[in-house]
Amino acid sequence: MKINVIVAYSNNYVIGNDNNLPWNYKEDMEYFKTITSHTRKDDNKNAIIMGYNTWISIKKKLKNRINIVITTKNIKKTENPEDNDLFFVDSMGSAIDVCKDVFNSKKIENIFIIGGEKIYTYFFRSYFYTYIDKIYITKINKDFEGNKYFPNIDNKFYYTQISTSYENPELEYKVLQYNKNYIHPDNKYVYYLKKIFERNNEYGLQLKYDIKSYFPLITILNIKNTQLKLELNKILDNDNIKLKINEIIDKINNNDYNDLSIKLLNDILFKSNYYFIIDNDNISCVINQEYVNIITDIPYTLILGGIITYIISFITKKERNLLIYSCVNSYVLEENKKDYADIIWNNSKPLPLLEINDNNQKNINDIKLDDIHFLGID
Repeated sequence: MKINVIVAYSNNYVIGNDNNLPWNYKEDMEYFKTITSHTRKDDNKNAIIMGYNTWISIKKKLKNRINIVITTKNIKKTENPEDNDLFFVDSMGSAIDVCKDVFNSKKIENIFIIGGEKIYTYFFRSYFYTYIDKIYITKINKDFEGNKYFPNIDNKFYYTQISTSYENPELEYKVLQYNKNYIHPDNKYVYYLKKIFERNNEYGLQLKYDIKSYFPLITILNIKNTQLKLELNKILDNDNIKLKINEIIDKINNNDYNDLSIKLLNDILFKSNYYFIIDNDNISCVINQEYVNIITDIPYTLILGGIITYIISFITKKERNLLIYSCVNSYVLEENKKDYADIIWNNSKPLPLLEINDNNQKNINDIKLDDIHFLGID
C-alpha cells in the first residue's frame, strides 16, 4: 500500500470556505474520481481517508473505495451491507490500521488522504508522512476567498507530470513525487548566499542540477513565468547566439563531439562559457563564469543555460543529463542586503518542467516563443 495525497487549491492555496468548495468544476470531480478509484487489478480497491467535515460536505459514501472518516464523534456503523466499506475512527493511526486490516481481505492498492485542512496538516506533521508516495494537485489559477488552506510541504518533492485542461485553461493537473533522499538544489545556493553575506567575502561556487527530471531554477527567488519568457527571448532574438547553438546542433547531428562550446564570457548579456558533453546519447552542460553577482547574475545564467541545453537536446534527440554551474568568484553589493533579508525566509518550491512543442524543428530558427512552455510556475 502507498499513501498519497490528493487536493485542489487556488492561487492563494485556498481549499475551502467553511465546509464548501469555492468552485465547481465537473472536470476536476471526474479527475478526483479517476485517480482515487483506479486500481491495477479489478478485485482491488483504494482507501480514502478524510476528516468529519469533509465527510459531511461530500454527503455520501464514495463508491468503489474504502471510505475512512476520522472523527471524535461516536458514530456507529449501520448494518446496511452498502456500508461495509465505510469506517469511522478516532485517529490517523486507527485509519491506517483499518487499511492494514482490510488489506488482508480486500487488497487495498493505494491510500489517499483527501482532506480537509486539519487532516492534511496533521498528516504532513505525523510519522505517517514518511510513507507518502505522491501528491496529486489540481491547481486553479485564480484567487478565491476562503478560510481553509493547504499547508506548506517540505522540499523533498519534485514534479513528474504537469498538464493543463483544454476545457478550463485555468486548471493545471500536477503530480509531485516524494523522495526522502532528494536534496533540493536551492539548499546549496542558500549555503553560499549565507556564506557571502555573513562573512562579507567573495567565494567560488558550484551548483548541480539533474535536468533529466526538471528545469534548473532557484525557486526561493520567486521568479515568474513572464521573467522566464524574457530570458527565452534573449536567446530567440539574438542572431549571434542562435548561430552558435545551430553550430553545436550540426556537430552533434554529425557525431562530431569535439569542442562543443559556446564562448560568451565577454558578452554583456550572457557573461558565460557553455560546454556540452555527450556521453552515451546523454547531453550535459557545464557553465563557467568568472566574477558575478550571486543574486542578480547567477540565477538568470542558470535559466539561459537550461533553455539552451533543453533546445539542443530536443532537436538532436539526446537525453538530458546534468547541468553543472561554476564560477570563480561570486559577490554581493550593498544594495543586495535588502534582497537577502527577503530571500532567506522564502520556502523552496518544486522545480518546474519545460516542454517544447514538437513541430519537427530542425534548428533553433524553427523554434518560436509559443513553442516553449514553463510548467509548474506562476
